[in-house]
Amino acid sequence: MDIIKMSRELGKELQKDERYIAYIQAKEANDNDEKLQDMIHQFEMKRMEYSMESGKVEKDDSRIEAIDKELQSLYSEIMQNENMIKFSEKRDVMDNLINEITGIITLCANGEDPDTCEVHSGCSGDCCSCDGCH
Repeated sequence: MDIIKMSRELGKELQKDERYIAYIQAKEANDNDEKLQDMIHQFEMKRMEYSMESGKVEKDDSRIEAIDKELQSLYSEIMQNENMIKFSEKRDVMDNLINEITGIITLCANGEDPDTCEVHSGCSGDCCSCDGCH
């Protein structure tokens, strides 16, 4: 089996994993939460307003500050939404899984033994920014 075909098989197995399934379910709940999606839309519109106001030659600092407070309030409300909390948790789990898979592949590409190499927390596999594995 060639390496690309094996990668596709890994992708199929990943999509069967309970962590992936939980992530997709949380994403769908997030996407289907109309109140949450409305808040996200409001946040994006407010962010554009902030950008436009900040980009003006004659800036109104009090207006920029007011928009920033609205942005912070919307962001806080979004992040406190139950579906967003669940989605963020499941996304973090998936990110960790993907980072571990990528780390193992990177370690193997650097000559490590595929059966014994271990990805350490926070390890990207790129040793350039690291003091070494201990």
